[in-house]
Amino acid sequence: RSLLEELCVEVFANIRAQVTSLMRSKHLNALDLYKVVLVGGGAHMPKVQCVLQEVLQGCDVCWQDVCGPQEAVAVGAALRAADMVGMRAQVGVEEEITQKAPLSLGIEVEGGSMLRVIERDTDVPCRRCISFSTAANSQCGVMIQVFEGERHLTRDNQLLARFLLDGLAPSRPGDQNIKVTFTIDLHNELNVTATDVFSGVTNGIRIAAAARRRGKQTTASFVKHAAAHHDSDERERLALFTRNNLESDTLYFGRLLREET
Repeated sequence: RSLLEELCVEVFANIRAQVTSLMRSKHLNALDLYKVVLVGGGAHMPKVQCVLQEVLQGCDVCWQDVCGPQEAVAVGAALRAADMVGMRAQVGVEEEITQKAPLSLGIEVEGGSMLRVIERDTDVPCRRCISFSTAANSQCGVMIQVFEGERHLTRDNQLLARFLLDGLAPSRPGDQNIKVTFTIDLHNELNVTATDVFSGVTNGIRIAAAARRRGKQTTASFVKHAAAHHDSDERERLALFTRNNLESDTLYFGRLLREET
């Protein structure tokens, strides 16, 4: 046993870090907890129970009196299945069981900024839609680039996929003719579709859950870097917003002048 515990030192340290982080994010302390139910085969290790009792300051760590670790896995799977088929109310599934989007998802728009479609911590499954216009008159195609991250500019985020929507009907800037839909299903797979509302042309892409699966440390680093660069990102966002508005106004008034003449 001592050799096994020595080999698992990093695992125990990770348990401490994860539990501490979870308690902090939920604004809880050990006194707020009634019981902690252990799940999975690792719960049989006495050291795991000791580590949790240390972190939770002696809180009652249950691994058999409520239900066995293996049975807890089955109960959790049953609750998750009930949530998937819409039986949450009947079986008493709480909101906390639902999955969350770990990072924001969006597309690149003019100027290299990321237009967020699904915000971080949105409940999964979910479906969100946004509309935008082409940048030029009678533009025949547009590249849809899907990004993940918390920074304002796409260059600082992670590119997941791209696809071309071509065969667009004639339109003008400001017409809001492109509709983009993001859908995350029960298996955490992301479907992105883009449609030209004038011509009905549609294209899309499916992004597997594995392509977006990142470790907790990587996800936390994305959020940490976004917070650290918040001020500089905000300055760049305002500069892009001002430039885009100026270009939009110039195009609008130029079109009015041409129509009057």
